[in-house]
Amino acid sequence: MRRAVVPLLLILVPLSASAELIPAVDVDRACLTAGTARADCVRRQQFFYDETSLLWDGLSPAGQRYCIEKAEDTRQRLPRGYYEALNSFVRLRAHLEQRDRDRVDPPRFQPR
Repeated sequence: MRRAVVPLLLILVPLSASAELIPAVDVDRACLTAGTARADCVRRQQFFYDETSLLWDGLSPAGQRYCIEKAEDTRQRLPRGYYEALNSFVRLRAHLEQRDRDRVDPPRFQPR
């Protein structure tokens, strides 16, 4: 019995270890430069972070890395908009990955 369990565990560990975490950004500090619009800046970034976190686990690890790389490029130019940029890439990537999955296994309508 133990022999059957060990190979399964060896397969599962590398798959879960390759997923990326949503990068942590000091939004409060980045939004300090927004002046009187600081509260709006923080609210916007919170909104985009929350929406990103809903889609994040559905992305492939490669998709997650791609989104992080692209958002990092944006971060250099616009530090206050990191989660907004990340969200844009995540939404697009999630759509593309779903489209690819649908080509292999098209969705079927299921009345309830």
